[in-house]
Amino acid sequence: MTKPEIYSDLTTAEALDGSNIEHPRMRWAHEIMRPYLRVIPVVHWNYDMDEAGNPTGEPMTRLVQGQAIVHRDAVGIYNNVFDGLRYLRFPMHRMVTGLGPEDCADDRILMKRNRNNVYRPHILGDPEDPPEKWGAPGHLFGLDGDFNALDSPMIMHDYRVIPEEAIGRTPLFAAILSANPDVVELFRDNEFEIGAHWRMAGTSDYFAHISQTVPMDMHHVEAKPSIIRNIELPPELYKPAA
Repeated sequence: MTKPEIYSDLTTAEALDGSNIEHPRMRWAHEIMRPYLRVIPVVHWNYDMDEAGNPTGEPMTRLVQGQAIVHRDAVGIYNNVFDGLRYLRFPMHRMVTGLGPEDCADDRILMKRNRNNVYRPHILGDPEDPPEKWGAPGHLFGLDGDFNALDSPMIMHDYRVIPEEAIGRTPLFAAILSANPDVVELFRDNEFEIGAHWRMAGTSDYFAHISQTVPMDMHHVEAKPSIIRNIELPPELYKPAA
């Protein structure tokens, strides 16, 4: 394999620093999660963009290397996924830890910059609520992933597009998770579901797609309950169903 260009080479201490996490409750949750997290290298096919999110150069012409933070019990699973994506030549913009100074663990910033990531201190709902009421904590547990958000934006029932930077932009078809059946099968083989396949138009907050020819699915990948049952999670943040 050709030696990849390295664009992220943080030490574990640097990657898990978290000093720029703004909300104190999310900083608290991050400190609890730190012993459960690992930093892994991610070698993938390039998908270069300028600061405005416009593709530059030819995608899938060279291998590059970033990093992801994942749960320690999911390292093998994610290594399988990233190896498979590389084999399938699935292009990704930068795979980042999400805690760097320019990302600030902010979901909106990560999406509008097309930053791919797994772990980040992010939940749905009010961080001041008790953890058992936090919605969708898969990122917080280092299990769920986001890929190429500008190519697979969320389309809301009121037709808002998230991230709005995707409006008017022609997506790279090869970078849409659900556009490639082999990519879908790869995730399913590793106990994940792609967002487009667990939310249908008219039954939730998200549309699965807005076109018959270019599926604009959620860019989110969610771990199935069967993964969570085999992963150690901190009791301060996770109360399993009785």
